[in-house]
Amino acid sequence: MSWGIQRVVRDYHELLADRTIPAVLIASSTDTHAMIVTDAAKAGKHISARKPWRSISPRLMTHWLPLNAAGVKLQVDSTAASIPLPPRP
Repeated sequence: MSWGIQRVVRDYHELLADRTIPAVLIASSTDTHAMIVTDAAKAGKHISARKPWRSISPRLMTHWLPLNAAGVKLQVDSTAASIPLPPRP
Protein backbone atom coordinates (compact mmCIF):
# COMPACT_ATOMS: atom_id res chain seq x y z
CA MET A 1 0.00 0.00 0.00
CA SER A 2 1.33 3.39 -0.90
CA TRP A 3 0.65 4.97 2.52
CA GLY A 4 2.14 2.10 4.49
CA ILE A 5 -1.23 1.08 5.93
CA GLN A 6 -0.95 -2.56 6.88
CA ARG A 7 -4.28 -3.12 8.58
CA VAL A 8 -7.79 -1.69 8.44
CA VAL A 9 -10.54 -2.51 10.96
CA ARG A 10 -14.20 -1.56 11.23
CA ASP A 11 -14.22 -1.42 15.03
CA TYR A 12 -11.42 0.12 17.12
CA HIS A 13 -11.96 -2.60 19.75
CA GLU A 14 -10.14 -4.98 17.39
CA LEU A 15 -7.02 -2.83 17.73
CA LEU A 16 -7.42 -2.54 21.49
CA ALA A 17 -7.55 -6.34 21.72
CA ASP A 18 -4.25 -6.70 19.82
CA ARG A 19 -1.55 -7.41 22.43
CA THR A 20 1.21 -6.34 20.00
CA ILE A 21 -0.02 -2.72 20.04
CA PRO A 22 1.31 -0.98 23.18
CA ALA A 23 -0.12 2.50 22.56
CA VAL A 24 -2.78 4.33 20.58
CA LEU A 25 -3.20 7.83 19.20
CA ILE A 26 -6.84 8.90 19.34
CA ALA A 27 -7.96 11.54 16.88
CA SER A 28 -11.68 10.87 16.71
CA SER A 29 -14.55 13.33 16.92
CA THR A 30 -14.83 15.13 20.25
CA ASP A 31 -18.07 13.42 21.25
CA THR A 32 -16.42 9.96 21.13
CA HIS A 33 -13.12 10.89 22.73
CA ALA A 34 -13.73 10.15 26.41
CA MET A 35 -15.33 6.78 25.60
CA ILE A 36 -12.43 5.66 23.38
CA VAL A 37 -9.79 6.91 25.85
CA THR A 38 -11.53 4.97 28.63
CA ASP A 39 -11.77 1.82 26.48
CA ALA A 40 -8.08 2.09 25.54
CA ALA A 41 -7.07 2.48 29.19
CA LYS A 42 -9.15 -0.55 30.17
CA ALA A 43 -7.30 -2.48 27.44
CA GLY A 44 -3.98 -1.46 29.01
CA LYS A 45 -2.89 0.80 26.15
CA HIS A 46 -0.85 3.96 26.63
CA ILE A 47 -2.75 6.85 25.08
CA SER A 48 -2.05 10.02 23.14
CA ALA A 49 -5.28 11.99 22.74
CA ARG A 50 -5.40 14.76 20.15
CA LYS A 51 -7.96 17.12 21.65
CA PRO A 52 -7.93 20.10 23.95
CA TRP A 53 -8.12 18.79 27.54
CA ARG A 54 -11.30 20.74 28.26
CA SER A 55 -13.16 18.67 25.64
CA ILE A 56 -12.55 15.36 27.42
CA SER A 57 -11.75 16.12 31.05
CA PRO A 58 -15.26 16.38 32.59
CA ARG A 59 -16.34 12.98 31.24
CA LEU A 60 -12.99 11.29 31.63
CA MET A 61 -11.75 12.30 35.06
CA THR A 62 -14.43 10.31 36.89
CA HIS A 63 -13.00 7.17 35.26
CA TRP A 64 -9.30 7.99 34.95
CA LEU A 65 -7.98 7.51 38.51
CA PRO A 66 -9.06 3.86 38.83
CA LEU A 67 -7.80 3.10 35.31
CA ASN A 68 -4.46 4.77 35.94
CA ALA A 69 -3.75 2.32 38.74
CA ALA A 70 -2.74 -0.14 36.01
CA GLY A 71 0.12 2.17 34.98
CA VAL A 72 -1.39 3.43 31.74
CA LYS A 73 0.09 6.75 30.55
CA LEU A 74 -2.12 9.48 29.08
CA GLN A 75 -0.85 12.37 26.97
CA VAL A 76 -3.29 15.02 25.78
CA ASP A 77 -1.91 16.79 22.74
CA SER A 78 -3.48 20.10 21.82
CA THR A 79 -2.41 20.82 18.27
CA ALA A 80 -2.06 24.20 16.62
CA ALA A 81 -5.06 23.29 14.45
CA SER A 82 -7.29 23.57 17.51
CA ILE A 83 -6.07 27.07 18.39
CA PRO A 84 -8.00 29.87 16.67
CA LEU A 85 -5.87 32.10 14.49
CA PRO A 86 -5.83 35.82 15.27
CA PRO A 87 -7.80 38.03 12.87
CA ARG A 88 -5.91 39.46 9.93
CA PRO A 89 -5.01 43.14 10.22
